[in-house]
Amino acid sequence: MRNQLRLIMLVGGAALVAGAGFLVACSDDTSVTTTDGGGPDGQADGPILPDGAPLPDAAPDAAFDGGFVLDTFDGVVAIELCKSLARCCYGTTTPGDGGADGGTFDMNACVDKFGKLGFEGSNISPALRDGGNVALDQLAADNCVNKVKAASCNLPGPEFKQIRDACFAVYTGKLGASSVCHLNAECQKGFFCKGSDDDGGAGVCTAIRALGGPCGDFTDDPFIADKACSYRGGGAPPAYCNFYDFDGGAYLDAGDWKCTAAAGAGNFCANSLWCEQTICGATSTCVTPDKIFDQSCGSYLVP
Repeated sequence: MRNQLRLIMLVGGAALVAGAGFLVACSDDTSVTTTDGGGPDGQADGPILPDGAPLPDAAPDAAFDGGFVLDTFDGVVAIELCKSLARCCYGTTTPGDGGADGGTFDMNACVDKFGKLGFEGSNISPALRDGGNVALDQLAADNCVNKVKAASCNLPGPEFKQIRDACFAVYTGKLGASSVCHLNAECQKGFFCKGSDDDGGAGVCTAIRALGGPCGDFTDDPFIADKACSYRGGGAPPAYCNFYDFDGGAYLDAGDWKCTAAAGAGNFCANSLWCEQTICGATSTCVTPDKIFDQSCGSYLVP
């Protein structure tokens, strides 16, 4: 079976999803600024209407432009995630020398590692950005960044789900049913790239399977199979590919893998996609992600 290392890390040690999966990476010169248009109390200036005049129709959401760019957004969300980690671990987004338990928080190392991941895997590869088959939603990008900035340090399950949903909504594929694809993010919502191998191999955009549908009929990699049950493996719909029998302690035959609804706290899990409004904890069970950063606090300290 391919990707044995990932499976060894996964089964019996699912805490890596709770700790490492929460972060991202970016460039230090990436920033997002907003202006208030000079209006009072920080509000944007607007037209003054005569008494009784109807308000103009609101502009459609599609007109919103937060200034986010497809090529650099992974970096924007990455640095905000690393700032949130520093804030929750050390009380400030920018701990100075000695300000992180007597050491220095290595922001560059944090964003370098997690820039490839995003929130629970929400970022995309450079190949997708260059291929022209993925679009960035400005409103969703703004929502993702704001939720990451405001993330609670003892992140409760519903908030965890809200952030994951927001960040996975940023990128959407442009390719429809039966289109040739190379990665899942190239396909429109509701489809996955059947036949691709996460290494750029060609596949076909295929409808995501319903609960109970097969997910081991095209791959022997459970992480790839998850994408057949949930768009990009992002929890929409809240389902996963069940490939492991925790009661028996053994892998299922690929022909028996089925799309299964995410479950609540206390259920066995291999990653957080198996959990509904919870995460997959150190004991391979779904738990409320209290103190989600704790496992990552010491990962980016230098003397």
